[in-house]
Amino acid sequence: DVREALEMEQRRQFSAAQRAQELRALRTARASGTGSSGAELAAGAVADGGCEPSGGAGDAEDAFIHRIASNAAAAIEESVRNVCERVRAELVQTQGGCARSRRSSG
Repeated sequence: DVREALEMEQRRQFSAAQRAQELRALRTARASGTGSSGAELAAGAVADGGCEPSGGAGDAEDAFIHRIASNAAAAIEESVRNVCERVRAELVQTQGGCARSRRSSG
């Protein structure tokens, strides 16, 4: 059923959009940290006598978050394409049925 397929795609889009929103919130919270930029945090760590952060773990986390966000965006795009294809197919089928009924009645 077309309605069920469209509802399923809508749920999929909503889920992917929620994931993307959660990732943006996580990224924002992570970036704000104490309200300082990453460079300020690194400079503060060095000034406090700490060792300079390598950034390896942070870079890996950023890459992971970016990949998940990209996957969520790709899922939304794919879902929208699926909905469009399904609607087009239904329109063609409906219009084809109308054309056949006009030909047979006229």
